[in-house]
Amino acid sequence: ILLTSLDETITQICSQFELFEIASELPFLQTLIDKSGELKTSLSNDLSNLLFWWNEKGYRTSVNVNEDIDSIRLLTVHKSKGLEYKAVLLPMLDWTTSWSGQNAPTLWCTPKQKPFNQFPLLPVKAGTQIEKSHFQDIYYEEKVNYIIDSFNLVYVAFTRAKSALVINCPAPNEKSKTQGKSMHHLLKKSLDTLANKDEFSECWKDENTVFEFGTIPQFSSKTKESNSVVVKKYQFNDFSKKLKLRTSGDDFLIEGEKNTSIKNTGKIIHDILSEIVTKADIKKACLKALNNGLINETELEEIQKKLQKSFDSSEISSWFDGSYTIINERSLLTNERILRPDRIMISENEAIVVDYKTGEKKSDSYNRQVQRYAKTLKETGAKKVTGFLWYINQNEVEKVCEL
Repeated sequence: ILLTSLDETITQICSQFELFEIASELPFLQTLIDKSGELKTSLSNDLSNLLFWWNEKGYRTSVNVNEDIDSIRLLTVHKSKGLEYKAVLLPMLDWTTSWSGQNAPTLWCTPKQKPFNQFPLLPVKAGTQIEKSHFQDIYYEEKVNYIIDSFNLVYVAFTRAKSALVINCPAPNEKSKTQGKSMHHLLKKSLDTLANKDEFSECWKDENTVFEFGTIPQFSSKTKESNSVVVKKYQFNDFSKKLKLRTSGDDFLIEGEKNTSIKNTGKIIHDILSEIVTKADIKKACLKALNNGLINETELEEIQKKLQKSFDSSEISSWFDGSYTIINERSLLTNERILRPDRIMISENEAIVVDYKTGEKKSDSYNRQVQRYAKTLKETGAKKVTGFLWYINQNEVEKVCEL
């Protein structure tokens, strides 16, 4: 799982822990998978970077949920501008209408009196200490602007609702010296004023802690036609069966005695044979393997002797004597698949196909493979085709078919 791409890793983990069975979580899981698919092109493809992204800003990612789903849409007042909803909930209306302490802004003032006028601009921290200073004008201007902005924000929040507006706020502290500076205090004062009118006289309830005007009628549910589809079950294909890129060095090392890794000599000889056309090419092909770091000098000598001995046998010698046109490691195209025999030898009257094997004998599967090679060659117009298996480690040749 950890060797796949980020989005595939997330998908497999969700599948392993049966998270896709939780229908209510599917929009969130799908968003995470989509986002990880985007990130794998900009981040290195591993989970550590994904987790770092999540801790920094990923947890703030918005999830787009279908409007038909029974859910509450959460958004800021600023983002709600221009929108409207049947019901709006304001969970905590405890906004201030003024700043204080650490929240006080820095005012950039243009000083007009000495000695401050030596500076074109002067940063001054807003606070009560400058109410009677040279900078009182800009101080009060900033304060009034903040109050206006606060009221505008409340106006936007209160006017988003079409049918119902529910506000929750703390009870104002009547003994506080900062009365009038919090929005919930002003709201309480406004509602008290409204309650003096006949139309709103019955609105205060529960010892003046709940102000309720109007009622929410019972609506009968109506089924709306919608082209959207709510996914209740997440399905995906098994990534392990998809096309994979395999490098030529995947089986360069094999497990030897005592669970240690050793060179796959059969694989190396297989690669050397792909460079050999005639017997005279043995030394050149072995030196190429030496230069590429596949073998050392001791192995070079051993492999050369092994190949020379094999080529001297009566069954193999004619394959490398130069009497055939040689095609090494070339693909055969069919309507169904691509076949790639190790060696094809063509003469005027016949074609010979040989497949090298470095492991143990598996007659059934290996024989069928060579038979497919021979049949495909026969279909190209060859008069006679013979197929062989050459087991390199055992130095045995097996005739498979003759067509």
